[in-house]
Amino acid sequence: MIRRPPRSTQRRSSAASDVDKGQDLDTMSFEGWLQFVFIPKMTNLVNTRNPLPDNLKLMPMAERSFEAKGNQSELMKVINEIDLMFSPS
Repeated sequence: MIRRPPRSTQRRSSAASDVDKGQDLDTMSFEGWLQFVFIPKMTNLVNTRNPLPDNLKLMPMAERSFEAKGNQSELMKVINEIDLMFSPS
């Protein structure tokens, strides 16, 4: 098991700090939103056994965000798998 230092001693990126300060999330990159908002929120839902979303559609934003960033095929596959797991049956 990897142990993290207490939260107060961890270095945080400026994007993470902006979220904590309540800065406008519209200016955050999609990657930043995934890292600092989506993943922590989903982790919290799982850890607290709260209901998960019924439907996610991350691919449209991922495609838009990554279209100019070259080959992101592995990341796109993972995002697509997340969408499929949360799509209505």
